[in-house]
This record gives sequence, structure tokens and C-alpha cells, in this order.
Amino acid sequence: MSKLYKQLITLGIWMPMARDRLSAPQSPAKKSRAVALYATMSALVVVLSVLSIPLPPPLAYFSFVPILIFFIGITLKPFKAFMMCSIGAVLGELLADIIFGYAAYLWLYLPGAFVARGLEGLILSLLEKHLVRGRELPPRSKYRREACIITIGGIWEFFGYALVGAFGYYLAFGTDFLATFISYLWVLIDLTLIPAGIFVVYGVRQYFKQDYFDQLLFNDSP
Repeated sequence: MSKLYKQLITLGIWMPMARDRLSAPQSPAKKSRAVALYATMSALVVVLSVLSIPLPPPLAYFSFVPILIFFIGITLKPFKAFMMCSIGAVLGELLADIIFGYAAYLWLYLPGAFVARGLEGLILSLLEKHLVRGRELPPRSKYRREACIITIGGIWEFFGYALVGAFGYYLAFGTDFLATFISYLWVLIDLTLIPAGIFVVYGVRQYFKQDYFDQLLFNDSP
């Protein structure tokens, strides 16, 4: 009975503390860092999108955006990763399509960028959270897991673009769904950037001596 009483007392003390912590407003400095990080990372995604390198058919273009998406997804928590990747990918797609003459297809390419790269950032971060964060893993095991996570993210990017594109072309023009879906296989070229993504994550961690940007900028728990 005394043990149960102690547990109830502990719970009664902890719950108000947890409620106060959750309801406490963020400090102006923390909000400023968050806004600056969102703006910086999103702007980098936009810039890298505009700097895409056109490729001959059946390929479309080559971009270093996936490296940054990999980095954001691995080093930030899900909501932050989703917001940065979504905003950056959509704005980057908007500017790139206008610059390269694909403005007529914005109705299709903007949702594709959101589904493929915005959700990719979220998927990467969720997998990192459940498979790596907070776990005591040997460095090799940790980076092997993260290489697998990034691979899954890269495959999702293909499925995101292919599904949106296939549905869009089918509904708008009646084109064959499967043929359009297969035509997006060129997106898998981004999987060649996985080693570069791992290298960037590793390099930034070594430089700042911190595994996650949440900890570095916001003092968040792992």
C-alpha cells in the first residue's frame, strides 16, 4: 500500500511539472533560432534546386538537393525536417520550373516536390528517431542503419514523384498509368548521392561535436 501511495505522490508531483513545461512559451532567442534555421535550410534547398544540371533523355536533371534532404532528415526531428524539406522543395521546384521553361507543368510538379521530398524528410526523421536516436550503437552500426534509412528515403522520393506524376498525367491526359510511372525511374539516380549524404552528416557531426542539430541549436533532448 505504501508503495502505491508513493507512486501516486510521485505522479501528482510530476504531472503539473510536465504540464507547465509543455505549456511554457518558447524564449524569443529559441524562436529566433528556429526561424533562422527554417529560413536557411529552406533557402539552401531552393538554391540547390535552381542549380540543377539538365541531362539528356530519358533522364531529366541532376541535383544535389537530395544530399541536403538526407542531412535535414537525419539531423533534425520530424516536424522541423518536414517543414524545411517541404517549404524548400516546393519553392525550389517553383523557381527551377520557371527558369527552365516548365511553368506550364507547375500544377503537377509542385505537388510532386511536396510529396516526394517533403515527405521524404519526414520519413527519414521518423526512421532516425525510432531506429537510431537515443540508442547506444557502435559508430559502424549507427552509420549502417543511417545508410539504410537514407536508401529508404531515396526510394520514397522515386515513388512520390512517380505516383503524383502517373496520377496527374492519367487524370489530365489519359496517359497510361504504368508507363508514366516507369518513366520516373530516372529519379533513382539520386541514390548515387547516398555516400555523399553520409559523408556530410558525419563531417558536420565531427565538426560540431554534436549528433543532432536539435541539440546544437535548441538544446533539445536526443
